[in-house]
Amino acid sequence: MTAVPSSTVEALTPCGNLHTTLATDPETNTPIKMFCALGRSGSCAAANIEALSRVINLCIASGVAVDKIGATLDGISCAHDQGDWDGAKRTCVACIGKILMQAGNGGLVS
Repeated sequence: MTAVPSSTVEALTPCGNLHTTLATDPETNTPIKMFCALGRSGSCAAANIEALSRVINLCIASGVAVDKIGATLDGISCAHDQGDWDGAKRTCVACIGKILMQAGNGGLVS
């Protein structure tokens, strides 16, 4: 079995710590799978993040560019907006969007 390279980013969100891991194809260095977990296990927010992660994986498997997925999620706000990340509100979904945009531009995945 061959190890698959991955990068993990932790971001503080209003709903807890968001852990996002992107696994990459070792030959092309492109994202092939994403795993997201929110620190508050069992919460509605954690369930929504898991669901979003599954949809993102379907998009990746279908050939949608990760930077396009990220751009779609970037800037989505909620009642718990906190701080900023490059001038944008930092919600769980917006954090995932930023991470995907960075990965799509080669700035995240090693």
